[in-house]
Amino acid sequence: MLHLLRDTITIYSTPAIDEYGKNQFSAGVVIKCRFVEKTKVILGPTGENITAEAEVWLAPDTDVVLDDKLLYGTQGYRVVQIAKQRDMTNVKFIKCLLERYEI
Repeated sequence: MLHLLRDTITIYSTPAIDEYGKNQFSAGVVIKCRFVEKTKVILGPTGENITAEAEVWLAPDTDVVLDDKLLYGTQGYRVVQIAKQRDMTNVKFIKCLLERYEI
């Protein structure tokens, strides 16, 4: 599976809020991935429709959580859904749906 990860993205962890109320992002981590632009409408946690505009496949040991910010080329994205794809014993890869995000 790892041989299919031919693209690179930069992941920025969910920001902390500083004393002035502004987002403070961590330093970005560049990782290998498989990036696909595709549109899918999903339900958010409160029942609203969220339009995911891209999908990214990551190695199983990648540290990613909801609302992490990703940079692919010059376009920013936000993680809106995470699914761990498994076989009988292990996680094979992590699939995340992404929504466009202004940097």
